[in-house]
Amino acid sequence: MSPFKIDMSDVGEGFDPIPAGVYPIVVSSLRQSEEDGPSGYPYIIVEMTVADGEFENRKLWTNLSMSPKAAFKVKEFLLAVGVSEEDLAGEFEFDPDEYEGATADVAVKQESYEGQIKNRVTNFVAAEDATPKKAAAKGKKSFR
Repeated sequence: MSPFKIDMSDVGEGFDPIPAGVYPIVVSSLRQSEEDGPSGYPYIIVEMTVADGEFENRKLWTNLSMSPKAAFKVKEFLLAVGVSEEDLAGEFEFDPDEYEGATADVAVKQESYEGQIKNRVTNFVAAEDATPKKAAAKGKKSFR
């Protein structure tokens, strides 16, 4: 590969965190972690893009653990993107690929992490214009 010349004279430190609040998002991608999390279970890395307002196109990330103890957070995500309570009554096969492009609202706060102020997604909330999504597959467990 050939080297690149990059002018670093006006390069800043990156983006400041967005203010705490509730933001409309589009799920940009979901991918499984390469290693299991501290719980011993895999997790899904959710990348979201703020869909409107002053911070439109800014990125946010959160993780969804596949630990049975964290199933409440996966359920919160699924309800927010429009899966019905009825479809979540019992075992549910969670296929992350089905939710790219889904919309929801997220509550975001700022917190200190390793000496820097970062954003953290605290909750998923159904977007006002979310259309209920019928579960594509039922009857299979995705949690170990």
